[in-house]
Amino acid sequence: MPRRRGGDDAEDQLTGADGESIPQGQTVALLPPEPEQQAEANSKRRRVQRRKELPFTQEERLAIEGEIIEANTSMRDVEETKKAQDKVWNGQIAQYEATMNDAVDVLKKGTFTVDVERIEEMNYDSGMVVYYDVDSGHEIDSRDMTEEEKQTRMDM
Repeated sequence: MPRRRGGDDAEDQLTGADGESIPQGQTVALLPPEPEQQAEANSKRRRVQRRKELPFTQEERLAIEGEIIEANTSMRDVEETKKAQDKVWNGQIAQYEATMNDAVDVLKKGTFTVDVERIEEMNYDSGMVVYYDVDSGHEIDSRDMTEEEKQTRMDM
């Protein structure tokens, strides 16, 4: 069956079934295609990829089992590393939470506590405990003595 062949620069040309060019102006008889050729002309061909299950050899089976073992070992290593890292991260998180909770408590209380070096004086005559600033010597605080503090000797 003659086919039309052409290009960008060339004029359209007819070719015969053998692929040879048919000169322009030549009369050509067109015959109906054979049934086999007709099916080919009315069909569409394309390359597709499908999954197909194939049985594997013993060597392939061993290779697959090796992949499973290797992946399992790697997974366990990663899990152990994660556990160790979790302990570190959890410790740091706990520290930040404690700092944050302490700061919230200070804000709620309205005051904060600091450690101050001071002198404690127990005055047994007045029954008072007086605290003095180490640097300035000024009185910081005072309170009544407890019963245990008032006791000057041990009873046996």
